[in-house]
Amino acid sequence: MKYLQQTRNITLILDVDDPIKTQWWVDAAYAVHPSMKGHTGGVMSLGRGAVYSTVNTQKLVTRSLTECELVGLHDVMLQMIWTNNFLTPQCFGMDSALVNQDNKRVPSCWKKMEEDPVGRELVT
Repeated sequence: MKYLQQTRNITLILDVDDPIKTQWWVDAAYAVHPSMKGHTGGVMSLGRGAVYSTVNTQKLVTRSLTECELVGLHDVMLQMIWTNNFLTPQCFGMDSALVNQDNKRVPSCWKKMEEDPVGRELVT
């Protein structure tokens, strides 16, 4: 409450790029809960300022940080798809969403999974 009282005069500034592009930041923390489950956070911007954010405990236990990041990306991906499907009919002419990841191994693992969708095992 002290922080809110001291910062009540700070204004929130939101701005939208033209054309509208959704930009996402997704991160996950590995095995931070007593049950050894990870934690996921995601933020979306349409230009300047966050217009959507989410945090949640992952529903499964992962074996590595990279796997934890992939599960986190998957958890937020559902909201990314919904947001794109919602904004497109509103005549906003959506481009593809940009996803920012801090783990360099995640994009390469994601690409391997796209190339072999039948594979059931994730090799990190």
